[in-house]
Amino acid sequence: LIAGDVLDIIDLQPDDVVGMVGYFGPLVSAIKRKGCRLLVFEKKSMKDEGVYPDEQACALLPECTVALITATSIINATFEALVEAARSCRVRAVLGPSTPLAPEVFAPFRVSLLSGVIVAEPAALLRIVSEGGGMHAFKHLVRKVNRKP
Repeated sequence: LIAGDVLDIIDLQPDDVVGMVGYFGPLVSAIKRKGCRLLVFEKKSMKDEGVYPDEQACALLPECTVALITATSIINATFEALVEAARSCRVRAVLGPSTPLAPEVFAPFRVSLLSGVIVAEPAALLRIVSEGGGMHAFKHLVRKVNRKP
């Protein structure tokens, strides 16, 4: 496992077109600072420039060089279609706190990076989640890690 944020691992270049499936707010400004074009695909309606309805992801991911795909896509059964649409991307990363850090599961899909978390304080995290807290409330209880299949 490699500690750190997904953007610590991916070597983004100014000419990259990044397709982000799921809005990861902290990554948006960092990607833009690198000079990349960013296409965000999100279920929730947002008025931000470069944010598209999630239904457009499969049509626009082929234009991208880097695909950042939320692990939630596994849960909502869109993962396979998304990773197929991103087949020409030089980087296909699955990210988010629910990312299974099991490269053997993703081998058939040619995923190049898994970026998730490891829980440092399970009891405290369980309490926060049981009270309805999300990642913002428990980010101090986890470590961001990455795994290359």
